[in-house]
Amino acid sequence: MVTTAFRRACESVGVTNVRFHDLRHTFASALVQRGVDLYRVQRLLGHRDGQMTQRYAHLAPENLREAVQVFKDDYHKFSTMPGVGPTRLVLTA
Repeated sequence: MVTTAFRRACESVGVTNVRFHDLRHTFASALVQRGVDLYRVQRLLGHRDGQMTQRYAHLAPENLREAVQVFKDDYHKFSTMPGVGPTRLVLTA
């Protein structure tokens, strides 16, 4: 079993107070901190429910700021186009 092998490996090198699950948590945390979106992290960890992956969301506040900036940039681009006002806003890909 993986857990037994991991425990034995840790004991053989003197590592204490580490669980195999800690590696999954470290992996997920590192991905989120590097900007990988939560959906991809969810898929990599095999979480069926996105709520389980949401526990890592607090590690990426900068990603939220970047998402808002994307909206602001696009809104500014469209809102300054001639003939496009708040009631005639047309979004294109």
